[in-house]
Amino acid sequence: MSFRNVSAGRGAGWITDGIAVFTSRPGPFLAACLVPGLLSAIPVVSLAFGLLGVFFYAGLVNALHAQTQGGTPAMASAFDGFVKPGAFVRLLPIAALNIGLAIVAVIAIFIAMGPMLMELIQQGENAKPDPQMVLAIMPKLGLWLLVFLPLGIFAGWITLLAVPRAMLDDVPGVTAMGEAVSAIFGNLGALIVNLLCLVAIMVVLTVGLMVPMLVVGLFAVASPILGTLLQIPIMAVFGAVIFALYCSVMYQAWRDIFATASPVQTDSFAA
Repeated sequence: MSFRNVSAGRGAGWITDGIAVFTSRPGPFLAACLVPGLLSAIPVVSLAFGLLGVFFYAGLVNALHAQTQGGTPAMASAFDGFVKPGAFVRLLPIAALNIGLAIVAVIAIFIAMGPMLMELIQQGENAKPDPQMVLAIMPKLGLWLLVFLPLGIFAGWITLLAVPRAMLDDVPGVTAMGEAVSAIFGNLGALIVNLLCLVAIMVVLTVGLMVPMLVVGLFAVASPILGTLLQIPIMAVFGAVIFALYCSVMYQAWRDIFATASPVQTDSFAA
C-alpha cells in the first residue's frame, strides 16, 4: 500500500480538521467517547482499561468514520473494536506492541531501581519517606524516562497510523504496523508538529481541570468516599474530551496519509 507524504503543517491540521468533523454534530460522537472516558476514570477498572485502549480507539475511529458518511454513531460504537467481525484479531498485534513496551519498561526500571523503590514504599507506610532517598532516585528515574520516552512516542505514532488501517481498511495488524513505520519516516515533520500541539493542548486542559479538582479536594477532606465519587464524573468527561481529540487526529491522519478517497492537502506519494 502506498502512502502520502504531507507537509509538516498538516500535523496541526489533523487537530483543527478533526475537531471540525465531530463538532459539526458533536452529540453522538462525544456520547460514544464517554464510554471509555468513564472506564478510564473508575479506580481498578482503569488498570484493565489501559490494556484495552487500542480497541476503544478503533471503535471511536469507526464511529467518527460512520458520522462522516452520514450515519449516527451510538454509545455502543465505542465497542466496535471488539465486536466488528475480524477487528479484534487485526488490532491484537497493535495492542500487544503497546502492552509489551509497557512490560519491558516496568521490568527494566524494577531491575535497576527495585530495591530503592521498595525501601521508599516501606518508608512511606511507616512515616514520611527519606528526602535524601527521594532525591537519589529522581535522577535515575529521569534517566530511564529519557530512554523509554522516545520509544513510547514512536510506539504511539505506530498506533496512531496503524489502528485506522486495521479498523477501517481491514488490513492485518502486523501489516498495518509495518506500513505505519514506513509512513512515520515519510511524515516525521507532521507527526512532530502534531505531538507538540497535542502537548500544548494537554497542558491547557490540565490547567482547566485543576479548578473542579480543587473543589473535589475540599469535599474529600470531609469524606474521602464522597471525594472519589465526585472525581469519577469529572475525570470521565475529561477522558472523553481526550479520546475525542486523539481519535479525531487519528482519523484525519489516516485520511491524509492512507485513505484512497478525497485526500486532504497532500504533497506527494511515497511507495
